[in-house]
Amino acid sequence: MFLSVANNIILFAASLSLLTSVGQLFMRERREENENLFFLFFVLGVILIQSHSIITGIMYEYPALFFLNMTFMSLLGPILFRAYYYVIFPVTSFRFRHSLIFFPSLAVLAVDLHYLFLPGMEKTAILRHVLQGSATVASRVYQFTYLLSLLEAALLHLYLLTVLIREMRDNRYGRILLIDITYTVLSLATFSLACTGILLGSVPLIRTGSLMAATLLIGAYLVGFRFPQFLHLFFVSAMTGKRNRSLTSGIEIDRVLEQLMKTMEEEKLYREEDLSLQYLADELSITPHQLSHIINESFNMNFNNFINRFRVDEVRHHLLATPRRSILSIAHEVGFNSKSAFYAAFTHFTGKTPTQFRKEKQSGRLN
Repeated sequence: MFLSVANNIILFAASLSLLTSVGQLFMRERREENENLFFLFFVLGVILIQSHSIITGIMYEYPALFFLNMTFMSLLGPILFRAYYYVIFPVTSFRFRHSLIFFPSLAVLAVDLHYLFLPGMEKTAILRHVLQGSATVASRVYQFTYLLSLLEAALLHLYLLTVLIREMRDNRYGRILLIDITYTVLSLATFSLACTGILLGSVPLIRTGSLMAATLLIGAYLVGFRFPQFLHLFFVSAMTGKRNRSLTSGIEIDRVLEQLMKTMEEEKLYREEDLSLQYLADELSITPHQLSHIINESFNMNFNNFINRFRVDEVRHHLLATPRRSILSIAHEVGFNSKSAFYAAFTHFTGKTPTQFRKEKQSGRLN
């Protein structure tokens, strides 16, 4: 009963994948990533149909169904890599050097073409040898191609994981990256099970890998159906991340931060009442957008709060060092141009009014 249900789920997922691939061709605003998704869903759909025919034994009756299985299996790793590439780097074009990952599939295609032109009886014999793990020359060649496909997919997925983990360490877009990492790991596990099943001639492993792929596919479809804006928000978040990263491309951020802190701590530029983002950016020889992004990413605050933090720190020092000096004169000296702005900023950073701060510190109750 369970095996029958599992087989039906795989066949249903295959049909769903093929329909989804066709849908990518009719997108109103079709882009390069839609074309990649077309190939991904098409290849995945065909592989699931072929896996279903292997599991149910239909493949032995119609050995021609095995044609292109090795090629599609070898393509699946690079296509998945390309799909994830557009999520991590959605604004960047897929470069020619990245296309080299598809070249091994050309060699595999030659083996598939050789299989296509074999007589029917030889096709069946090779198919049985491959799927039953027989030690013949032909089966070894076919198994070697699956092993190469598995190794290439593993290397590509491991590379993706290193990129994603590095991004997470930078504390960028945690949820989006966590979804990416989860699907990358599950994709690799699924692909590994299916390939290992073919290499060992194990139908249970092929069924398990195919069922995992079907479950991931159906799950993603149901999430998209239940929450139609999910994928849109997913890609928008990723594209926002890419745009933000592109703002600082070509900039030595450490140098800018060092120069920024020097202007604040040594030159005390924050004392200028009319200090603006544009003026400070000009001092650092970068654009206002770049400066705003660097401050947001490095200090987790906007430009105004960044400047006011230095002003409040100096106010706190003067409140204690000169207890008889008026609070407003100190505020004007450090760059605040209005009483309301000063009190709002001071309360924001200390949780107290300037008067409370001075009194409590003088009485020894404030550390």
